[in-house]
Amino acid sequence: MAVRTSPSHSLVRKAAGRAAAKMKSVSSSPAQLITPTQVEPLLLEVADVVNTTLDLETTLRRVAEAKGCTVAQLAIAWVATQGDDIVPLVGARTRERLAEALPALEVSFTADDLAAIEQAVPAGAARGDRYPSAAMSALGVGN
Repeated sequence: MAVRTSPSHSLVRKAAGRAAAKMKSVSSSPAQLITPTQVEPLLLEVADVVNTTLDLETTLRRVAEAKGCTVAQLAIAWVATQGDDIVPLVGARTRERLAEALPALEVSFTADDLAAIEQAVPAGAARGDRYPSAAMSALGVGN
């Protein structure tokens, strides 16, 4: 797996070293989900997924700004256009988050808008599982 070199790359390596040292001092139990030798590749995998996600978000932000809405509102409105049998489920733990999400009901798309969204985030562009692969394996799912 290739991870682009960035300032965060060295931070990942430092964090991996600290985490591995801490894990060695805490336990060497076979029941441990992640071994110290898995920490650095695991953090690099997470960093790669985060970088990809941030790239997609940056591109989507441009589309949202052109529509005069937030990325969250754009995403909610896009889901709502996917069919009469599709309903966006909006997570709103606070009234402020709900107030931010509700204007998505007013966002409408032209064919060009939908094409711009598809170009910004083509099918299959998102990366990563819900959890890093080592954790997915421990759960008995995923890669």
